[in-house]
Amino acid sequence: TGAVTRTLIPQLAPGSRLDIAEANPRFIARLHRLVHTHPHLAGRGQHVRIHARRVEDLDPDRRYDVILSGLPFANFTPAQVETIMDRYLELLHPGGSLTYFAYLGSRRARSLVATRERARRHRAVEEVLRGYQRRYATGCWTVWSNLPPARVWQLTLPPSVIRVPERIVAGAHR
Repeated sequence: TGAVTRTLIPQLAPGSRLDIAEANPRFIARLHRLVHTHPHLAGRGQHVRIHARRVEDLDPDRRYDVILSGLPFANFTPAQVETIMDRYLELLHPGGSLTYFAYLGSRRARSLVATRERARRHRAVEEVLRGYQRRYATGCWTVWSNLPPARVWQLTLPPSVIRVPERIVAGAHR
């Protein structure tokens, strides 16, 4: 845990802020240690904030240019995935991007041991994600150097969006 954060910290531009949402207390403790000991953050630790909560519980008035998600969507129900994805889009500035990833081969491995109900849930989660990909995807690639290799999706919130409470409508017309 913290591998993505460890990679992001040196990339922070001056004046940038990194907010991390983490609900697992064990992971929160590791992230605090990482932030307090990372050499690139000497004197700049205030640029990284750890929010001990789920992303769904982040301040809805906050907006981001970029969101990177490491959540294992296959572990959630389709309704939870939809709630999380909607929240990500709500938190983005228009024109902002959401990047998330899933490990290649994990679907196949899960299908070998999953009950029918769980396999059905996994397929439903994939369908929810495909819906967001169809509407917002601007990139998809595979990182073969990662072990296991990861499929990465980049979604972009269109620059012209209408924000309606509880949902986002792309374009200037409804």
